[in-house]
Amino acid sequence: MLAPRLRALTVSPTMQHYLRAIHELESERGYARVTDLARRLQVGKAAVSLALRTLRKDGFIRHQHYQGVGLTERGLREAKQVSGRFAILRRFLEDVLGVSGEQAVMDACLLEHFVSAQTVDRLVDLIRFFQQDEPVVREILARFRAYRRACESPTTCPACEFDCDASIGPAGLAEARSAQS
Repeated sequence: MLAPRLRALTVSPTMQHYLRAIHELESERGYARVTDLARRLQVGKAAVSLALRTLRKDGFIRHQHYQGVGLTERGLREAKQVSGRFAILRRFLEDVLGVSGEQAVMDACLLEHFVSAQTVDRLVDLIRFFQQDEPVVREILARFRAYRRACESPTTCPACEFDCDASIGPAGLAEARSAQS
């Protein structure tokens, strides 16, 4: 099911991270430099230089050695799409699912590359639905946030029909994995 979407990617997830970081830096400071990108992405300057070479070759950025980095129209379009997906996913994870801020950032960062426009569109609808200032909506969201499933089996999920790591939680998962070793 994921394979068609993976084939449709024109920019790798790593390059998307670079484009988003360039866009964020340009928005914040008006410019982006190799050192700023290295710091933002927590990578070495050599890695940034290699990535910028690829992005320049593919027409996403303008960059001359020892000068600032700028997004082309194509790069800006891709950066805005990735940034938008990231923002929506982060908001959904935090505001609707109640995932902690740091975890929501990490998860949104992983998901932003593979989620479809249709799914993002429906997530926006769901976020807006739960933002309604109606008591019944607030009650439903509060009840959902308090809800925790109780699986009948610690190893399989009857609803999903597969082995379920989530049903045993992180501590139980670590125990189960070490027991298998």
